Amino acid sequence: MKELLSKLFEKSIELNDFTYSDEQIEKKWIGNPPTTKLIIKEVEKKFGVKFPDDYKEMLLISNGFPAVNNIEPTFEPIENIIFYKDYEYNVIEIWRGMEGLDDEVENLKGSILVGGINDEQQFLLIPPKRKNDEWKYWKFANWIPGEEEYDNLTKYLKSVTEFMENEINENK
Repeated sequence: MKELLSKLFEKSIELNDFTYSDEQIEKKWIGNPPTTKLIIKEVEKKFGVKFPDDYKEMLLISNGFPAVNNIEPTFEPIENIIFYKDYEYNVIEIWRGMEGLDDEVENLKGSILVGGINDEQQFLLIPPKRKNDEWKYWKFANWIPGEEEYDNLTKYLKSVTEFMENEINENK
C-alpha cells in the first residue's frame, strides 16, 4: 500500500492539477501523517463496524490525503468521516423516488463517507449487510450515471494512478 500511495502521490505532483508545497514536491508525498490503531478502533466502535484491512492499512500510512486530480475526491482523516446519510440525505431521498434503485438506496443509507466531503465526488465504504458479505467501495457523484464500484481500495487507487499516467503521457 505504501508503494502504491507513493506512486499515486508522485503522479499527482507530475500531473500538476494542484499546487503543492516545496516540501511535498521534494518528498514526493502529499499524504497526511498516519493515524494510530487506537484511533481506528475508536472510530470503528463509533460506527459499529470493523473497517476493511486495506482501508486501515492506508490510514496507518497516510491518514487521508488531498484530491490527487480534478476528478477524484479528497480522502478524509479518519476523525472526519461520517455516514453519507448525515451528509447528503436529500440525494438518498431523490434516489428513493426512482424506480429500480432500491439496492443502491439501501447501500447509500448505510454507507460511510471516507472521501469527498465538500467535493463534487465522494468515496464511500459500504459495510457488509450479512456476515459473509464483503465491503463495497464506491466512487459516487451526481455527474456519474450511478456509482463506480471497485473490488477494493487497492484497485481503486491503482485505477486512479493509471488514469493519471495516461493523462501525463497524452500531455507530453
